[in-house]
Amino acid sequence: MGKGLVPRLIGEVITIWATSYLTNAIHKYLMPIRTRNNMSLKTTHLADVDTEMRAYTGAACGLVVANFTYPFTLVTNIMAVNGSGLKGGEEPLMPFYANWLSCFAALRRDGDLKRGASAFWRVYKGPSQPSFPPQKMSQTPSRRIEGRSYRGFKSA
Repeated sequence: MGKGLVPRLIGEVITIWATSYLTNAIHKYLMPIRTRNNMSLKTTHLADVDTEMRAYTGAACGLVVANFTYPFTLVTNIMAVNGSGLKGGEEPLMPFYANWLSCFAALRRDGDLKRGASAFWRVYKGPSQPSFPPQKMSQTPSRRIEGRSYRGFKSA
């Protein structure tokens, strides 16, 4: 079984349950159903507005709940790459985590459980150390294949 499967399942179950619970609570207590029969003629348009608002409540609740379950998604993604053979998932770029609980604990300790959660509010923690030695660019001209350079222009 994959190392990141358990946090994914936990996050999905919490998301589904909390979204459903929050949506139903809002519909029951904040948006009771109004029908045209129990309204005056001046307020009959409110019944249509309520129906439209109820359609979007589930999506809005899903966004709110996903904000709280994001750490499980983050741990899932980190564990999927950790030890996979990709350079980004190996040391020194990423520490090795034995299981998802050690990953979750390390992210909590470092205050990184919400990293990448928002496209607009980012936290800068300073420069990272280069993990690979810099390589010199070759001074040889670019190769040409069948009279064309790599850029697609005809060679002279």
